[in-house]
Amino acid sequence: MVDEVWVKKIKQAIELAHGGVAHYLYTVPVHEKRNGVTFWYGKVYVFNLRQGDIDKTMYAWFEELESGPKRFYTVLSNERVDSASAAVRVTKEGEA
Repeated sequence: MVDEVWVKKIKQAIELAHGGVAHYLYTVPVHEKRNGVTFWYGKVYVFNLRQGDIDKTMYAWFEELESGPKRFYTVLSNERVDSASAAVRVTKEGEA
């Protein structure tokens, strides 16, 4: 079952960061590895983001920080990002 509270919070974060109206589609588990070692494991929430006449796919998730709060990530689909796994990979490559 999808955690409705997190869907609502992520929807608000997407709309605040990108404008438009976000509609939740589904949640997908993502397990990303490098050289056989897990570097990220979690849920990615997939939304449709409507900005005027344009619909885009938005991938969003959060991670708990060691200090306690959660960090939200939002990634719009593009030529490099066509799946939840790709969104995580692109984000993590940018942090490395």
